[in-house]
Amino acid sequence: MQHLTNKKWIALAIMLAIASTACDKPGPAEVAGKKIDQSMEKAESKIDETADKMKKSLDEKMSK
Repeated sequence: MQHLTNKKWIALAIMLAIASTACDKPGPAEVAGKKIDQSMEKAESKIDETADKMKKSLDEKMSK
């Protein structure tokens, strides 16, 4: 019985080793998701810049 349990542990260790090496290369969905995240970060940055410019312009006009 102990022999059968050892085989199960060895098989589990091998499966975990294979599973951990299979995840090295990102798939197309992961690449697309990363590109979307980067695009959203750029858009957020541009929106923040535009809002800051508009606030500065409004502040200048209000102080006149």
